[in-house]
Amino acid sequence: GGEGDKADAAAAAGGEKSVPPISWDEVDGLRLYGIKATPETWAIALVYFVQGISGFSRLAQTFYLKDTLHIGPADLALLSSISIFPW
Repeated sequence: GGEGDKADAAAAAGGEKSVPPISWDEVDGLRLYGIKATPETWAIALVYFVQGISGFSRLAQTFYLKDTLHIGPADLALLSSISIFPW
């Protein structure tokens, strides 16, 4: 019994139903965390996924600048501000 078991027991005692992460409803079809999977929700999830995964490329770029080119934080901040200046 971990924390999840305690939360499930507390929800059951309070009359609240625990929602599984992925479920299938005969009427609505696929549900993710209790939300009906529509094209709009897939589009929103895709935007969040792309924003999250793009952080990995920024992380790799930061380590390249720091480790290979030996650019310090102040210089990196200056380069970053110059690169977005035209926008």
